[in-house]
Amino acid sequence: MAASDDDDKKRRAWEHGLHTNDIFYNQLNFFLIFESVLLGVVGLLRAFRLKIRSVRPRKNGNKKLLPNRLVGRAKRDGARRSSRR
Repeated sequence: MAASDDDDKKRRAWEHGLHTNDIFYNQLNFFLIFESVLLGVVGLLRAFRLKIRSVRPRKNGNKKLLPNRLVGRAKRDGARRSSRR
């Protein structure tokens, strides 16, 4: 009777250890998949340089907003206009 109780305790402890390992590896796999997807999204955003940029108002008093990539062009055009006068 005592031998079967010890065998049962050992078996249950072994199964518990296997279950704990399964949970750990499942969590690890989820983290690795999430990390790789996140890395892919960041790579796509950097590669295509999506136009998610802040917006600045024009300096000539016009309240219309201008994307950052156009601000430099507006400054250059203003400098060319003033040098032509």
